Amino acid sequence: MNSFFYIIISILLFNNLLVDDSKNEIVLAPKIENILNNESNCKECHSELISKTNVHPVAQDCETCHQSNGADHSIITKAFNFTEKLPQLCYTCHDAVQSSIDKSKVIHGAITDKKSCINCHSPHSTEVGKLLKKESKELCLSCHNKVIDANGHKIPNIKQKVTTAKVIHAAVEDGCITCHKPHSSDRKNLLADKFPSSEYTVVNPDSFALCFNCHDAAMIESATTTSATSFRSANKNLHFVHINGNKGRSCTLCHDIHGSENEHLIKSKVLFGNYEMTQAFRSTETGGSCKNACHTEKAYER
Repeated sequence: MNSFFYIIISILLFNNLLVDDSKNEIVLAPKIENILNNESNCKECHSELISKTNVHPVAQDCETCHQSNGADHSIITKAFNFTEKLPQLCYTCHDAVQSSIDKSKVIHGAITDKKSCINCHSPHSTEVGKLLKKESKELCLSCHNKVIDANGHKIPNIKQKVTTAKVIHAAVEDGCITCHKPHSSDRKNLLADKFPSSEYTVVNPDSFALCFNCHDAAMIESATTTSATSFRSANKNLHFVHINGNKGRSCTLCHDIHGSENEHLIKSKVLFGNYEMTQAFRSTETGGSCKNACHTEKAYER
C-alpha cells in the first residue's frame, strides 16, 4: 500500500516539475509547492466549483465547511470532509431556517434525507437564484417523478400529471413554491397557507387563503355577479351556489390543482366517499355544461 502511495506521489510530482533556466535547475510547479508548504489555494484546483453566476459567499473560505486544507488534502481521493454533518453544517449560518423547521409540524423529505440541503441547493455556485440546482419547477419534478410514500401518505406522480395534462395550473408553471413551502410547514403537503383537508366544509376566504392569495375572493362571496367569475348563468354566481352553506364544497372536489384534461382544471372523475365517479364537463365560448353523480347534465350561459 505504501509503495503504491509513493508511486502516485512520484507521478504527480513528475508531472508538475518545471525547469528554471535562470538557475539551470528543476523546481516544483507553484501549485505543488504551495501544497507541500501548507499554503494551498483551493481555487487553483477547484475553480470550476465557483465559476457560475451565483456564488455561495462561504465558498470563498472553504475551511468554513470543509475540514481539510491543501496540505492534508487526500491526493488520491480528493475528498474533503465536512466540519459538521448536514443539515447542521448549513444551520451554522442559516439559523433562521433551522428555527422555522424546528417549530414546524411537517418537514420536507428532502431535508430529512441524508443529503439534506444539497438535494436542492448547490453548496458552491449555480446559475439559478437561491443557489438552486435547477429552476424551481424542474427541480421539484426531478424528485416528484414517481409515487412517493411519505410516512404512509401517498404523494402522486406530479411530473406525470403535469406533463400529460392539457391544462396546467398557472401556479405550477410559476414554480411549486407558490403553494408549497420548500423547507417545512404546519400544514399537510407543505402548503403555504390555509386550505381545509375535507372535501365538504364551510367555505370562506380565510379558510381557503391558499387559493385566494391569487384568486379573487369575490367569486365565492356574492350570489350574483357579472364580473367576479366566468362560472355563472347570466348574473347567477354558480361558484356561490356550489359552496354556499354549512356543507360547501372544497375547490379540489371539482378542480385538479396541478393539471387536467379539461378547461378550468375541471376533474374528469370525482370522489364521493370511497367511490370514484365520472364528471363530464364541456366548455363553450359563452358557458358550458356539467354532468356528474351530483346532478344530471346542466348547462349555463353567461
